[in-house]
Amino acid sequence: MNECYHTVVLFCCMSDVEKEFMPWLTDCVETQLSLTIVSRHLLDTVIHDVVRARSERYSQLEAAELIAAQRDERQYDEPVVDTTAADDDQQGARDSLSCDL
Repeated sequence: MNECYHTVVLFCCMSDVEKEFMPWLTDCVETQLSLTIVSRHLLDTVIHDVVRARSERYSQLEAAELIAAQRDERQYDEPVVDTTAADDDQQGARDSLSCDL
């Protein structure tokens, strides 16, 4: 009789596990997996946006540096006119005119 009682109790417990615990456990696992998938997708989206924004910003900086370098090259390529000697000659001419008057 004792052995029969254990068999019945074991059968009832197995039935409870199959009908109540396993569906509950399956639902919990599915919920957790869904949250994990959504979290990974959100993180991938954020990383993608940050990388794209940085790429655009670095492209803008490179373009600005290229423009500045070209501007510097043009400044060095243009001939430099020294106007100080001409200004000194004109000032000297004015001084000599003012003394004559």
